Amino acid sequence: MKEPDALQDEVLRQEIVDCIVGDLQYSPDMILAKQLIGHEYELRLRLHLSNRGIPFMGTHMTITPAGRPLSLWLTRRSQTAFSPVDE
Repeated sequence: MKEPDALQDEVLRQEIVDCIVGDLQYSPDMILAKQLIGHEYELRLRLHLSNRGIPFMGTHMTITPAGRPLSLWLTRRSQTAFSPVDE
């Protein structure tokens, strides 16, 4: 339930709020905690791979239709803007 505060019955409203807060899998606080843990581990992995010179592509990168990261595609486009090169 997205808005338990809209309920008129105070007992029912409090029970629903308690269930939402106590849900160890899908409560808003648990979802946020899971996302923060995921971002932390992705950052650690990126640092680990970068320090060792291992190429990688993170989940935040956009892929071009050719299957390349968008940042690489844009870099190549800007470098070849005045000198056409076959891709």
